Amino acid sequence: MEVAYVFVDLDIRYSTFRRIERYWKEHLDWVIGHLKLDAKVIGYRARKSGSGNTHVLVYLDRPVPELDALHLAAALGGDFKAVLEARMRYDALGFSDYFPWEKKRERKKGRGGG
Repeated sequence: MEVAYVFVDLDIRYSTFRRIERYWKEHLDWVIGHLKLDAKVIGYRARKSGSGNTHVLVYLDRPVPELDALHLAAALGGDFKAVLEARMRYDALGFSDYFPWEKKRERKKGRGGG
């Protein structure tokens, strides 16, 4: 599976993220510049999670392999335990279940929708 976005679950309060967002964006640009991805960031959206922490969706201009997206999520400071568990699922099952929106879209396409 390929994904055109990266889900980053940051373990910092959303209010804190808003104060440091400029630095996170600089880090995002640095990470993208140093990884060898066949995609560019076209934007991102940060939201407050149910627990008050931060969820960020980083949108890419073209889909990348799921494993590359997992590595990018880890490099951007995503919940490392969740990313590692997703990597173990990927190694064992061939998919990580870390990108639920993409799975729903693929299931819908398989039923003739989408």
